Amino acid sequence: MRKLILLAGLAVTMSTAFGQKKLEKLDDVKEKIEKGKYDEAKEKLDKVFENPEANNSPEALFYKAVTFHNLGKQKSDSVLSANAFDAMQAYVKAEASKPEGQQMLLSTLENHKTLVDIYQSYFQKGVDGFQKQTYASAFNNFERALNVFDVLSQKGLTNAKFDTTANLYAGYSAQNAQMYDKAAKYYDKLIEMNLNDTSYVGIYRFMINSNLEKKDTATAKKYLSVSEQRFPQYKDLWLEYNTLFLSSDKSKRFTEYEALVNANPENEVLAMNYAIELYNHIRSSDEAEKDSVIRTKAENALKNVLRINPNATTANLLMSQLYWTQLYQIQSELDAVRGNTAAATAKKKELNAKMDAVFDAVHPYLVKSYDLYSKETTLKPQDKANYKIVLGQLTDYYNRKKQADKAAEMQAKAKAIQ
Repeated sequence: MRKLILLAGLAVTMSTAFGQKKLEKLDDVKEKIEKGKYDEAKEKLDKVFENPEANNSPEALFYKAVTFHNLGKQKSDSVLSANAFDAMQAYVKAEASKPEGQQMLLSTLENHKTLVDIYQSYFQKGVDGFQKQTYASAFNNFERALNVFDVLSQKGLTNAKFDTTANLYAGYSAQNAQMYDKAAKYYDKLIEMNLNDTSYVGIYRFMINSNLEKKDTATAKKYLSVSEQRFPQYKDLWLEYNTLFLSSDKSKRFTEYEALVNANPENEVLAMNYAIELYNHIRSSDEAEKDSVIRTKAENALKNVLRINPNATTANLLMSQLYWTQLYQIQSELDAVRGNTAAATAKKKELNAKMDAVFDAVHPYLVKSYDLYSKETTLKPQDKANYKIVLGQLTDYYNRKKQADKAAEMQAKAKAIQ
């Protein structure tokens, strides 16, 4: 028993001796720090940390944070800077076991200068990287700044509960670096803060688009709903997104589209897009072209666009083409009539009357399209092609009405288009 007691006493003596030696070394470190001799302070700290117990010493960790941070700034050494924050985090953790009023005294004595300076250094590096368009680097620094901010906030060392600017630019930097999931992480935090300044609309759109690309419809709809609530002034924009969620089944899709149009009667873009979808569906197959219900829907949809804007070039053109397709059908029926019997003659007369009626119906839209295209000083290739179609159809119309001079005029105009 006596031997065991002596050994225990020896262990206590050795531990105390090490503790005294360690504290003596830290006094040297402190002295070097006070003189700004951070290289020498680091040399002494490296020796201190050769003993694993130093990793549990709040004092050693604090001086390591101070030394490595200042040396990292002097040498622009990102590794030293990262080690400085790691040491500061370890210091904060080691202090957590102390009574609340006695925690982080060393940091308090310097008014938390090192911790705040670490935050500011990372933030400024983020700004510099963003301005230089080195976005991945900028993101890494803004993210580190936010990690430091979390410590400041958790310990009540800042009045701010949320760092809006750093979160925003972390998101911007990640997005520009094409790190879209990381951008979404920070944008989502901003959205959770209920930011409704119009300058933030872009991040809401990013979250909708990002989830649409992932085919996560439910999440995209969630962000769209939030966007509609916070930015009602962008109603037309949110309507465009709503059309992306319409059913892929044509019948259901047209019903849902029509409901949207009816709910927003003055939205020309929405009305035009609906009309175009109907028109394209009609032209997609012979069966669709003969569907009188869809044709009526398309006609009404185009008339609705022209109610909103009588000078809508596309609506006037499509209306004329919608009618023109009927002429092809009537002509096919005429070609099928054979012989000169009374019945055949009566049928031809009936079909010619129908054709005249369609020519009369299409004429105003052809004339309007002609007026709109002819006033343009420069036409894109597709517009030139459409203009030629209009002129060709007006030629046919005037020939039908036996107005040879007008027909010749339209024909000449069509030939003149380069």
